[in-house]
Amino acid sequence: MPVVAAVFLLILFNLFGIRSYVVASGSMENTLRQGDIFLAAEAAYTLRLPLTGEKVLAMGEPVYGDIIVFTHPRIRSDSYVKRVAGLPGDVLEMRDKQLYRNGIIVKEPYALHSDREILATRDTMPPLTVPAGAVFVLGDNRDFSEDSRFFGCVDVADIQGRVFGVYWRARTGVPSGAGGTPPLR
Repeated sequence: MPVVAAVFLLILFNLFGIRSYVVASGSMENTLRQGDIFLAAEAAYTLRLPLTGEKVLAMGEPVYGDIIVFTHPRIRSDSYVKRVAGLPGDVLEMRDKQLYRNGIIVKEPYALHSDREILATRDTMPPLTVPAGAVFVLGDNRDFSEDSRFFGCVDVADIQGRVFGVYWRARTGVPSGAGGTPPLR
């Protein structure tokens, strides 16, 4: 019976564009830990045809705080998972590890700062305006995350899905036997 249930869930997930991923780094600690396996809805923002990938219908837009999976802007073969911190038109700035959006301090209870040292390249960012059709993303573990502070904004077209649930929490390391589940940074 468990095999039948697993096959049924797999078919259901594929029909609704739900994909599983495994977290390969600690950049989203404590929200997503290394080795966690989570689900992302591929049709959260755009409905695409299964074989061609052609956009059929806009389903919505990213909002502040959404955790998204996206294709890395420079390393096109890599997928990353980060939190949306800026939307088109926003002016973002980082001062001594504190994010400002449109001149106002952003409260981020999920942000983790484990390094007391202030590094100019990581913890300070001059004002940047998010362009149309893009989002600015940050990892929750700010001191150990490669994100928009380093690679720039992410095109909305490169968003692969929105995270909506963790279905397996890792205790330590990346689990073995997670075959077919792509790793994320």
